[in-house]
Amino acid sequence: MNSLKNNEKAPYSVLVIDDEESIVQVCEYVLEKAGHEVYTAKSGFLGLEILQSVPKIDIILTDLKMPNMSGHSVLKAVKRDWPHVQVMMMTGFATIEYAIEAMKSGAADFILKPLSAEQIRIAVDKCIEKIELNREIHELKLANKKLQELKDMEEKFLAITSHELRTPISHIKGYFGILSDDFVNQMDEEEVNECKNIVRNAIQDLEELLASMSDVLRFKQNRIELRFEEFDVGKLLYQIQSAFRLSLEERHLSLEVDNGANGILITADRLKVKVMLTELIKNAIKFTKDGGEIFISSEQDKRFCHISVKDSGIGIPDSEQGKIFKPFYEVQPSDYHHTGDTTFMAGGLGIGLTQVKEIVKAHNGEIKVDSQVDVGTVMKVSLPLEQEGAY
Repeated sequence: MNSLKNNEKAPYSVLVIDDEESIVQVCEYVLEKAGHEVYTAKSGFLGLEILQSVPKIDIILTDLKMPNMSGHSVLKAVKRDWPHVQVMMMTGFATIEYAIEAMKSGAADFILKPLSAEQIRIAVDKCIEKIELNREIHELKLANKKLQELKDMEEKFLAITSHELRTPISHIKGYFGILSDDFVNQMDEEEVNECKNIVRNAIQDLEELLASMSDVLRFKQNRIELRFEEFDVGKLLYQIQSAFRLSLEERHLSLEVDNGANGILITADRLKVKVMLTELIKNAIKFTKDGGEIFISSEQDKRFCHISVKDSGIGIPDSEQGKIFKPFYEVQPSDYHHTGDTTFMAGGLGIGLTQVKEIVKAHNGEIKVDSQVDVGTVMKVSLPLEQEGAY
C-alpha cells in the first residue's frame, strides 16, 4: 500500500519504493524529519503510478531487487519519461555489480543495506546537489543563449542599420554635391528639381527610419500614446490598397480586399492601425513572387474585428515562425541584405513585424501566423471593437 505525507513547506519531494515495510518506514521517518515531502510505494508499478499522478517528485529511492518489476526497470522508465528526476538505488552486498550497472544507466548513486539514518540523509543530499547543479547549468545555458541572441541581434542591427542609413545618406551627399557644384549652372530646371526631389525623398526615408525605431522603443517601454477614434475598417483597407497600386502593377501582383470589411466600425488609434496593416501588406508583397496573389478578408463577432492577410508567397519554415516578430529578423542572412519596400525578398530595418506585434498588443489584440513553405502565409489580427477608457 502506498501512502502520502503532506508537508507544504518541504523543499523537495522524495518517493521511496521498496517491498520491505521496515525499509520504507525508516526512510520515511528520516526524510520527513529532514523536512522533505515523502511518498511511498511497495512496488515499482505503484511507484510509477505515483509519479504519473504527482509529477513534482524530485528524488526516488528504490530497491534494486523487487518482485515483478525490478529497480532497474523503474530506473529505465523514470529516465525515459521523467529525465529530471534523480534516482538513488538501494541494494544488498550481493548485488553491488547490478547497482553499478544501474549508475551507468543514469542512477545518481547507490547505498548499501542495511540502511542507517546518516546514509539516507547523505544519499538524498547528494541528489539535491545534483538537482541544484543541473538547475544552475540550465539557467546558465538559458543565459548564454540569451547573450548569444543579443550578440546576434547587435550584429544584425549594425549590419542592417548601416546599410539602411548608407543608402539615403549617399543620395543626400551625392546629389547635394551636384547642386553645390558649378556644374549646376549647366543643368536645366527639370534636372535641378529632380535632384532636389531625390534629396527630399532621402531625408524623408531617414525620418521614417528613425520614427519607426523610436516607435518600437516607446512601445517596448509602454510609453506610446494611443489616440482612439471610431473608423471604418473597410475604408482604411481600400485606402491602403490604393497606395500600393503602382507597386502591384510593376510586379503583376493582385491584391484583393473582400467586402466583409465594409461597415465594420472599431475604436482604435487609426494611424497606428494603418501602420500595422500597411506593414502586413508590404510584407506579403515582398515575399510573394511576381504574378502572385494577396487576399485580405475581414469579419467581426460580438467583441472583435478579425483581419486576415493571406498571400501565395514563399512561406515561413516552422523553425522560423517564432522569430519573425523579433527586432532585426530577416529571412535571408544580413550579408545578402538589400533595401526595398516592395521588391521581392527585399529587406528593411527588420522592425516592421515588431511594430505590428507591439501595435496589436497595445490595442489588447492578438496576432496569429499560419504558414507553409512554398504555399503561402496567413497573418490574422484580432482587434477589440471597443477600447476601455477610449472616451
